[in-house]
Amino acid sequence: MLRQIQEMNGMLLMACDQCAIERGIEEKLIPGAKIGCFPQLYAALGGAGVDQVITL
Repeated sequence: MLRQIQEMNGMLLMACDQCAIERGIEEKLIPGAKIGCFPQLYAALGGAGVDQVITL
């Protein structure tokens, strides 16, 4: 379901690198999801004109 929403609106899905590695899920993310932290997030959002960032 999350993948479908991502495809519909082009949202960026990113898992915290440290958390994903500690949990052993870095290779199990849904297709299209990225792994990283705030420097990678800011770079990915660069000129996107983002109005809102939601973190879980």
